Amino acid sequence: MLNESLWQVGIMHNAIDVACYFIKYSGYTKTHLQIQKLTYISHGYMLAIHNRPLIDDEIQAWKHGPVIPNVYEVFKKWNSRVIESIPTKPKQFEKEELEIMNTVFANYGKYCGFYLSQITHEDGDKPTPWRRCYIPETKNTISDGITQEYYKELIQEHE
Repeated sequence: MLNESLWQVGIMHNAIDVACYFIKYSGYTKTHLQIQKLTYISHGYMLAIHNRPLIDDEIQAWKHGPVIPNVYEVFKKWNSRVIESIPTKPKQFEKEELEIMNTVFANYGKYCGFYLSQITHEDGDKPTPWRRCYIPETKNTISDGITQEYYKELIQEHE
């Protein structure tokens, strides 16, 4: 389970900063949906590997998967087009955060937003955090604890 006392070890970031990092890192080649999912997946792996959150934003279970409302509000104007500009310069990240984000980008950045959305819905042996929290017509919060548990198990399956 998530040890909240360890949150003080690192700095949690606003999800907009992480999203801007991915947009810039990709060379401005990603859509809003891709950025949403890359940010969420990075947060999940950060929780699982380093036992602390990457972002301090709420994550909600929407119809098309986990959504970070702040990221949605800032980038929704791009719809399904490639995001061509960022509202802020990405902040500094710690080495372990960059390792997580760069690894997530290397493994997931090649996929379209629709596919990334599908993998956040997958039902294997264990339901995804989205599946556990989603109720149609609501925007339930996906807790860090549920997300951490899922990504820890995902890592164990692939070891």
